[in-house]
Amino acid sequence: MTLRRFQIHPASIENGACCLEGQNAAHLIHVLRLGPKSRVELFDGKGSAWEAEVAAVSKDRADLVIIRPIPKPPPAATRLALYQSYLKDRKMDQVIRQATELGAWKVCAFFSQRAVPRPNAAKTAKRKERWEKIAAETLKQCRGGRMPQLDVLPDLNEVLQETAQWPVKVMFWEKADTPVSALPWLPEIGGHVAVAVGPEGGFSDQEAKTARDRGFVLVSMGRNILRADTAAVAALTLVQYFYGALEPPISA
Repeated sequence: MTLRRFQIHPASIENGACCLEGQNAAHLIHVLRLGPKSRVELFDGKGSAWEAEVAAVSKDRADLVIIRPIPKPPPAATRLALYQSYLKDRKMDQVIRQATELGAWKVCAFFSQRAVPRPNAAKTAKRKERWEKIAAETLKQCRGGRMPQLDVLPDLNEVLQETAQWPVKVMFWEKADTPVSALPWLPEIGGHVAVAVGPEGGFSDQEAKTARDRGFVLVSMGRNILRADTAAVAALTLVQYFYGALEPPISA
């Protein structure tokens, strides 16, 4: 039987017990209508999870007893980080949701030359909070174990500095003539791979040249021009497939 999942902070587990409050408790008690003896799964978003049993419920609190830790899945063969130029409206929300589903290790928004929205610091902070909630909710639904790192960088140069020592760096660009199949060999299991995707107007020629000069491989998705949010999902999926991240896990 598939257990309902709830994200917790690991410090909330004390002496083999844990309590849910707030939205988690409301969802368990009033939406799912779970009561004593019901089993659920607790996870911390960092790879650890536990099977727990509901011991008691009240109007706005559920007390649980930890039954057993759930074995951690094997680590991802490749740590994929999506660097997505800031998109208009709520398209970034969709990118965060789908990148989390695909198991991205990190999702970072940045402001490229053609990025149209440029929210101030306060709005950016609020949007990042929303992205964290979206990623957490997505983990509950897709049964992922680890929250992606979420970040915002001011420009492409910061992306290039952050990824300077990474073994593989890929920029998807509509003018590139290199196919995904020509990507370089990943020198180590668990190596970092940066995937850069442009905004609605794509990367400029100068941005593409700068990225190439700093070690990025410019690759194409083919003849079709994709919507920016579609391109992000396609880029992650293509790179995951190429580096074996979509293969079934190998049993120990």
